[in-house]
Amino acid sequence: MRGRELAGHPCGAPAGAALRCKGAEHTCRIMAVPRVRTGPPLRFANRPNLGVRSERRARQAPRREHVACASYEFGSDEFWDKQESRRTMRAKRRPVKMPGDDDESPQDDDGSDAGGNGTGFFAWGRGNQQRGASKRAAPEDLLRNRALQDCEDSGCVLDLYLAEGDFFNQVNRATAVTRLASLVSTASGVRRSGRGASPPLAPSELVDLVVRITDEAVDARRRGDDMLGTREIINLLWSHARLHETLAERGACDDALARLRASAGAVAGLLAGLRKSELGSDRPQGYSNALWALAKLNLPADAPPDEKQRLLLLVRDLVRILSKPSKLRASSSHALTSALWAIAALNVDGRVAPDPLPLAQEIARDQTKLATCDARQAANAWWALATLNADLRGLGPDWADRMLDVWRRHSGQGARDVTPQAVSSQLWALGRLRWYPGEDVLAILVDAAVASRSAATLQALTNAMHGMAVLGHVPPPKQRDALFQEVQKRVTAQPEDLVVQPMCNLVWSAALMRHEDRSWWRFAARVVDAGALDAQDAGLAQVAQAAALSAEARRNLPASLLEAATRAWNAGVMRQRGGDGWAAGGARRLNTQHRVVFGQVRAVVRGLGFERDLVVEPEFLDGGGEGAAEGGVPLRSVDVAVIGVEGGALEGVKIAVEVDGEPHFMRNDMRRLVAATVLRDRDLQQRGWKLVRVPFVLDLCGLPGVFWGALPRGQGDEMMRGWLSTAIDEQLAEQQAAAGRATRR
Repeated sequence: MRGRELAGHPCGAPAGAALRCKGAEHTCRIMAVPRVRTGPPLRFANRPNLGVRSERRARQAPRREHVACASYEFGSDEFWDKQESRRTMRAKRRPVKMPGDDDESPQDDDGSDAGGNGTGFFAWGRGNQQRGASKRAAPEDLLRNRALQDCEDSGCVLDLYLAEGDFFNQVNRATAVTRLASLVSTASGVRRSGRGASPPLAPSELVDLVVRITDEAVDARRRGDDMLGTREIINLLWSHARLHETLAERGACDDALARLRASAGAVAGLLAGLRKSELGSDRPQGYSNALWALAKLNLPADAPPDEKQRLLLLVRDLVRILSKPSKLRASSSHALTSALWAIAALNVDGRVAPDPLPLAQEIARDQTKLATCDARQAANAWWALATLNADLRGLGPDWADRMLDVWRRHSGQGARDVTPQAVSSQLWALGRLRWYPGEDVLAILVDAAVASRSAATLQALTNAMHGMAVLGHVPPPKQRDALFQEVQKRVTAQPEDLVVQPMCNLVWSAALMRHEDRSWWRFAARVVDAGALDAQDAGLAQVAQAAALSAEARRNLPASLLEAATRAWNAGVMRQRGGDGWAAGGARRLNTQHRVVFGQVRAVVRGLGFERDLVVEPEFLDGGGEGAAEGGVPLRSVDVAVIGVEGGALEGVKIAVEVDGEPHFMRNDMRRLVAATVLRDRDLQQRGWKLVRVPFVLDLCGLPGVFWGALPRGQGDEMMRGWLSTAIDEQLAEQQAAAGRATRR
């Protein structure tokens, strides 16, 4: 029942008082009666006369009158006891939540989980005092806040604002905007109350209301009303970001979203202008909410240069405050992972770049936080660190293992936080960081990706598949085929949903996973060729790699696309060749490790007596030739090539000695090669080369932690002699076997 419907109420309340009655005994909440507004009334499309009607009733009603309701007087001790009892009973049924207490992670454009925030509000009143603000508030202000918190749809908030807005203090304004954001961001949009409920607001009306209330709050703060403190400003900023996200998903017009962003910019300016002592007075979740809002709205990117610098300094200050030991101890895992996501999404660099490592360390250090960290939050943390190119070894030896344990704990089918977006973000981050999670965690992630493929967005699906490939993982055929078929079905139905670069990623992933389904490659050829002109060199180079490894790719991809891809790949090889220090005329200036290996190979060849039968060349280019410029065989660079002399005893021998430095391996497991190295090895083998890999660290040779360059000369020569002798013998045996098969035919 609305206040505007209660003229002459049986409880004795005056006509026009904003009442909220429940039950047969008419237990009422009485609000202060508004004064007459100045200026034109608000007018809304579905309530053309509401503002005028509210003003007319306001003129007829007495002001701030104490009215007896039920058997106790407004403002008395008995009244407050009753209110406290009702508040306690309501809290048992529906606990009051702060922004960030109940996360529904939205999706980020980069395939990550955005560090979402909750759907709550600041419960301001008895027992929840904020820095003495409630001591300065009149009882009517507390009741207004309570009524705003009880609103069940956006229309109810509008009604209260029209009736009581002239008497709103700063906390009332912050609560009104936050309540609107909470209502609108629910799954059903807005929730209607019972009989007599007001119709919900249209998006443009909602933005009008939010901007107007926010303008009043900002103006009052600039005039010196400090009741709009740090927490209220952060709540306003969070509410704008949540509303912007929700309305954008529902197709709100660009003008409304632009006005909402401009209003949020004014609020962010207030936050940036606070004194350091005042800025540091909020709780940790508040700073996480502020960072999340700044990142979601991407305010620094669109701000003028001076304002942009202020906002970037604000980001740094917020992270510094949150990184204080006292704040870290009081933070939740949700607050920390949300802040990490925001730091990465804002992409702040230079001297104002914040340090994210203390936040990440705290999540795994505190067992309580780790126990409450869910898979979605863990994926946010991994995604943020991968985006920032952080070195996980700087977080301590156990950080990654503890965070991966979160996935082991949430591996059940009924775990709601194991969302498709979380799986996608986790796989993408592991691949980017070159961090092998172990067979068990990888199996959990792949199973979750396959099980949720129909619910995943196309971007999340393609990122998950590419992450598997970067880790060098080849799923079982049934799972692999199910993922590729899902992509094919989605893109066939809505081809505009997939851009060229993700499709190039998939083509590359299909080659690594040995997916040779002809129908899929024909589909991929149509999609990639249609946007080939928009593909960057990196995407075209991926197509060239796929064509070099997959027979189906060579048969189905258009010739024009293959030529363009080969040219892009060859250009990249030549750029790397120049960047590695090739002198004019092609003379190679070898780095220390290449020079050591090259010398060892030549010494071994001389020692074996093959100096006249084998040629040793550094940085040999295989492929190319006359057709390279027109898109012929892609170039392949070999660190040290050992090639049999034509007409000699070892004619046909081709041994590629590859010096595998640290980037060729997973950072946490030197026994596992990264995907690019796996593809290199397969490509060389298909070209007829026998591969000898010289590892950067000799873990695979029974010498853990020993660097190749640090070996005594004699020991290194002896190991190289064994590898080369074995490679020569194997290749000669293969040649003899091939000749025998040809003779039998």
